[in-house]
Amino acid sequence: MKLKIVTVKIGDERVELAIPEEDEVIGIVEQALGWAHYRVKCFDGVERICRVPRPRRWTKDKFRFNVAEGNYVLVKPWPNSKDKGDIIYKYDRKQVEALKKLGYLEEEF
Repeated sequence: MKLKIVTVKIGDERVELAIPEEDEVIGIVEQALGWAHYRVKCFDGVERICRVPRPRRWTKDKFRFNVAEGNYVLVKPWPNSKDKGDIIYKYDRKQVEALKKLGYLEEEF
């Protein structure tokens, strides 16, 4: 799966981040459920049970990214189930600022 990565200038810094494609949505992790599954409130109004797919969970000896409650994530909904999806990217604080600057996030959610 190839992500669309763009570079945005925030102040003096350049920030790289993934932009959602038409079949992806941004959400906020509400609850960790265990076994790499999370309850995510997505910006399309749907609450999904999402997982971190195995290839994205870890590299040879360490986790690629750890997901925690309150993190902004990029979700790819499952085509056969509206309320399930895969977490394919996790945004850090600077990337969330860049998403707001680009208009992908409203100030209040």
